[in-house]
Amino acid sequence: MKILLATDGSESSLQALHYLKDLRCQNAISVTVFTAIAYPQPILGDVATDWIPDYLLHQHDVAREHQTQCLTSLHEAGLIAESVVEDGDPGTRIVEKADELGVDLVVVGAKGHSAIDRILLGSVSDYVATHCNCSVLVHRTVSESGTDANAAPILISVDGTEASDMAVRHFSQFNWPETVVGSVFCVVPVVRTFRRDLFPSAMAQAAQRRDAARRETQRVALRLENCFGELQTDVVESDHVGDAIVNQADKLNANVLVLGDSGRGMVGRLLLGSESRYVLHHAECSVWIGRDREVAVT
Repeated sequence: MKILLATDGSESSLQALHYLKDLRCQNAISVTVFTAIAYPQPILGDVATDWIPDYLLHQHDVAREHQTQCLTSLHEAGLIAESVVEDGDPGTRIVEKADELGVDLVVVGAKGHSAIDRILLGSVSDYVATHCNCSVLVHRTVSESGTDANAAPILISVDGTEASDMAVRHFSQFNWPETVVGSVFCVVPVVRTFRRDLFPSAMAQAAQRRDAARRETQRVALRLENCFGELQTDVVESDHVGDAIVNQADKLNANVLVLGDSGRGMVGRLLLGSESRYVLHHAECSVWIGRDREVAVT
């Protein structure tokens, strides 16, 4: 399992590092700690740029010092790790480095603690989650989500699509402490109708969708039974799928919310699935967007 940890030395990226240390995978984990140094933009039309080389040199020194601390922490946790510092726009370089190394998961911290900050999301986190060909974990700090990472549930949102199944397949490679409860969740979209003569048919179809949702949650629960000490399932109906997922995460006080990316191809990723993007921007907990690299790059 190859993981890219994108870090800029901020508190959110340090919290992502601590979370990564506790990940346990069925295969050996190797981590690349990556920092991109952005080229500074002139301020207020300043044409004097002779300070920039010294600035970049200083930033590289600070980044290497920070990365040394990260490597020490990862090595103490028994993980194989290396560090890389490069120049360039952070979001762009993280996506490019993930492709270059062929990583399976990118871990990046989400900056901001308020509801407004979550809706806006850090520009780097947003770009990485949208453009990466692999799975992305946008980690929110424990202080922001108000949960205990060693005990809080993990919510796996499924919908029976190929994207959802890919997310489950990738996520199933990890094992979690027995104290962590896994919750497999499915939202049945509500279909509104104004014609009374169509109502019986709509009711029958709704019942069929509920049954299909229950079967899907049970199927996924069986697939994940070795990942958790305890698993539960739930199905709800809602006319706003993204909002229902966020509300369920809040209800459970979840630490991580896992879902698939419904986007297809580059245009799909640029837009990101509407539900995935809504959850990414509104959930208080960490969000794990599962993608299969081999499928995403085709």
